Amino acid sequence: MQINSTEAAGFIAFIPAAIAAFIAAIADRRPPVRKGWALIGAIYVMLSAEILASTRHRLGIALREWLRATHLFPERRPVQAALILVILAIVLFAAFTLVRRAPTRKLAAATGATAAALGIFIVETVSLHAVDGVVYAPLGPILLIGWLWLVCGSVTIAAALWSIRPRR
Repeated sequence: MQINSTEAAGFIAFIPAAIAAFIAAIADRRPPVRKGWALIGAIYVMLSAEILASTRHRLGIALREWLRATHLFPERRPVQAALILVILAIVLFAAFTLVRRAPTRKLAAATGATAAALGIFIVETVSLHAVDGVVYAPLGPILLIGWLWLVCGSVTIAAALWSIRPRR
């Protein structure tokens, strides 16, 4: 199996984020904080596996084939646009709610970054060509989506490291 530079960026972002989150979970003795970090670590493990499996691309292809088979493909744009807006609204609402309920600021930062990473994956699954044109825009050797993944992972890593640093 060969991966491209954008997928490599996803691994460079998500694997260390998962490890850092699991370390933060082990380091903190407060159950709600431990659970939060463990969940974030598990999400980044799943996102890493998804990069390898490419199920978001397979789902997109299956959806397009179903739309063609039902002769709805030419009219898909309004439905896709509405679906993307609904998904974005749900992700933003969930992220806002979870960030506000996070027991620490560090966990809140990581929660927001993780919600953003999940949102990127979900939107990519049902995206329009216009959205694809943005997230798949090349910025050097990596597509924009890879840079977004790197930002999400970096925020999570920084928050986890900040969380486990010795307190004075």
